[in-house]
Amino acid sequence: MVDAALIPNKQLWVISRLKSERGRTLRDALRETVEMVGVRIIDHELHELVSGNALNKLGAYGLRGEILFPVPCVIKKKPAVSGYYRLVLGISQKEYGRKGLDKWIKIEKGEISTVLYREAEELCKSLIRAGEYLLSGISSKENITEELFHELSLITLGSQLDGSYRVIIGQKAVSVIRELIVDIIKEKQLRGLQEKRNEIKFVNAAGRYVTIKLGSDPDVLISEFSGNQHRHLLAIEVKGGTDPSNIHNRLGEAEKSHLKLSASGVMRWTIIGVPVDEKTARLRSPSTNRFYAISNLLVNGSQEYESFRRELISILGLPE
Repeated sequence: MVDAALIPNKQLWVISRLKSERGRTLRDALRETVEMVGVRIIDHELHELVSGNALNKLGAYGLRGEILFPVPCVIKKKPAVSGYYRLVLGISQKEYGRKGLDKWIKIEKGEISTVLYREAEELCKSLIRAGEYLLSGISSKENITEELFHELSLITLGSQLDGSYRVIIGQKAVSVIRELIVDIIKEKQLRGLQEKRNEIKFVNAAGRYVTIKLGSDPDVLISEFSGNQHRHLLAIEVKGGTDPSNIHNRLGEAEKSHLKLSASGVMRWTIIGVPVDEKTARLRSPSTNRFYAISNLLVNGSQEYESFRRELISILGLPE
């Protein structure tokens, strides 16, 4: 039997993502677009926008300019291929956001399929400046090849996909906790129970309205309403990653989120993907009132599940 810890689920997911990225933001997508546009038009724009020294340096290694420098005619033809240049230059999606280039991230994802020539030209000028800086910093002893730029794009993409995978794991973990909470609530057959994708509402035993919101910072926020007044009852941070070596970082992230919620009297729980001793957990997240492990919560009737259920019923004001 294969040890579950050794099953490469992440890599299987990455393989499926690579297949789509090849056709959008990697070297294959660039090659296809260059063939559609034609080198005469591309060469004209390269000489208009890129310094002669930079083009000559690439040419000395037998490389065409568009391998590093984007031009508007290429980006206009296939806007998503702009992602290739971002990846080669090692620019993160967050950095794009900080520079006001959020639209281009949507374009890379296929959410937007057309751009104006002016927009493409503005982006190309920014990326060309970055590309010239990169090229000038590469030692003359370095063998500059198409493969080098391809490898640079893969390194950046790997980091990007790692972040995306972590988000997916987190979303799945929050979904599991949501179902756990809903199952406990439904046992009580409450009045006015309403379920939406990111929100649950009901009336508790005291006749007060309770809302459970699922989002981020915190992942789960439970509040009670009475007339025009409301108070937060419970904040839950869910860290679903199953890599034990990264548990300290995940607990630190939970602590930061808990500290953002300044309301007094609110209970703070942290639910993690791997069991960890409470002493270690409390060092990383001292503001957490209770720690739970997802694996233990999924065992109906376990001591940890019963504790979670009992505490949740009390906080929500559910009938016994």
